[in-house]
Amino acid sequence: MLYDPQRHEALKPIAWDEARALEIIDHIVRDTEARFSPDALWPIHPRDAEAPA
Repeated sequence: MLYDPQRHEALKPIAWDEARALEIIDHIVRDTEARFSPDALWPIHPRDAEAPA
């Protein structure tokens, strides 16, 4: 079974708030960018480091 109600938090009946959603997305992006390290996270593929032909 993929979904077990006892292992998941129930959805909350809250209204859609576009400004809040964009704020959360911005927070996630900024946090990801701040924590990114080319040595520790997501190393690039060697071909991505090559200069374009």
